[in-house]
Amino acid sequence: MATSQFTTHFVTAREMARAVITKDISARELVTLALDRIQHCNPTLNAMTWSDPEHALARAQQAGRPARRREQL
Repeated sequence: MATSQFTTHFVTAREMARAVITKDISARELVTLALDRIQHCNPTLNAMTWSDPEHALARAQQAGRPARRREQL
């Protein structure tokens, strides 16, 4: 699980992007939080039929590079 105190509950995509840009959380941590939430909630909701956590984490690593350089996401 991510070590950040950031929570994805009721947070907009813009707020999430800002948190990554300002280094409140890494893109990888943010994706990890989302994957943890899916794992926790999906047995009850049955909303996800497929996921690829490895690919999501790899993309988060790529997405974090421009954010660390304060480039456009």
